[in-house]
Amino acid sequence: MLTNKGNLIAGIAFCSTLVRVISGPIVLLVLSNKFSSEELSIYFVFFSLAAVRQLIESGAGSVLKQRLAYYYIRNNTKLGLVKLSSFVNFTFFYFLVLATMYFFILFFFGTHFIQSKEINVDWKIPWFLFCIISFLSTLIVPLLILLDSFQKQEKLQKFQLISSFTYTIVLIVTILLDFGLYSIVISLFISNLILFLFSIKELWCQIRIIKIRKSFFSNTKKCFLDVKSFIFKAFLSFISIFSFWNLIPLSCFYFTPTEFSAKFNLTWALLKSGFYMTQVLNLSQVTIYTKLSLEPKKCFVRFSKVFIACMLFLIFGYTAFITVKFFDVSLFSGTMTGEFLYVLILVCIFYSPFVLISDFSRCFNNEFFSHDVFHASISCFVIFSIGFYFQSNDYFVFSIAVLLFFLFLMWNKYKRWRNAILITS
Repeated sequence: MLTNKGNLIAGIAFCSTLVRVISGPIVLLVLSNKFSSEELSIYFVFFSLAAVRQLIESGAGSVLKQRLAYYYIRNNTKLGLVKLSSFVNFTFFYFLVLATMYFFILFFFGTHFIQSKEINVDWKIPWFLFCIISFLSTLIVPLLILLDSFQKQEKLQKFQLISSFTYTIVLIVTILLDFGLYSIVISLFISNLILFLFSIKELWCQIRIIKIRKSFFSNTKKCFLDVKSFIFKAFLSFISIFSFWNLIPLSCFYFTPTEFSAKFNLTWALLKSGFYMTQVLNLSQVTIYTKLSLEPKKCFVRFSKVFIACMLFLIFGYTAFITVKFFDVSLFSGTMTGEFLYVLILVCIFYSPFVLISDFSRCFNNEFFSHDVFHASISCFVIFSIGFYFQSNDYFVFSIAVLLFFLFLMWNKYKRWRNAILITS
């Protein structure tokens, strides 16, 4: 039954991701027809600046999610219930602080950044409202974390699917009705409101069941000390992954001609979307892994199946991309070709296991592979930067060899870690 539940969650997560992938080009098409070039630039600036939340959070949400799930499946004991109650309060407090920091950094830095350009667009009010909505959406995150931790993953994925679909429809309609930059604010507000209402209804029932009645600020310091080192390791993994996918394109932009940079960055973005879908499939199973951690053998079997499915899906997606390129479809005419494209695909394929295994390891309350992810990410960034500087493909091929070397070390480390857990269980 747990396997069927996991498959259902993975299916809904895939559909939710598919909605985002399909709706992206449609929204861009509508934007290009209805927005002026200045409005279009501001649109992308809004969301680029909003990405600072990922840097501020830096994986702490996943740490708290797994810690909550760990104590939730042990709440039949007095100690487990007290721990769970404390971490629920800490999660709300943590994201309240995070949302406040996020709002001020986003608003003041973003305002200064946008004002540095001469733009004949009324952006100030939409920008302020966008920052307010971003602040409120950050406050919703704890609700999503709790739903996931309380083994309500299928409900959560359905709510997120409905929210994503609503956002796309409302955004397209408001753009067509000439709401301009206010379209972003309206669509974000409605989609987040729907997500909040669904989540709070489901969560309220769950909180009443486990009878969480501790004061809001109880044991906050103790909880922070409990997860401090864990959050730091998750931060290291997150920054490493963030650097791999975001600093390499910046390096390409800095060192190479504009035409090459444009092709590389478009190709990299497409490869990243394939990787993102596999990561979503794996992350949708994280609290399932945590629940199964009481029976480690079943947990590792489950992860092995998901890992194989993710890798096969990634390989299939990249193969389909190459096939489309072979027939020279105009949609991908602006991407890289030839041997360099194959090198990039192999780099992404060999990089994926680092992230999948690292995400899985957290279900055992450990960030055992953060340094492996760091070494792989930074090595690729350095090698790619050197390759861009000298404009030589030989360096990019070398990155595959380096990834395989680190992957070999990590795989042996993973087997030792797995065997140690199975022996002691």
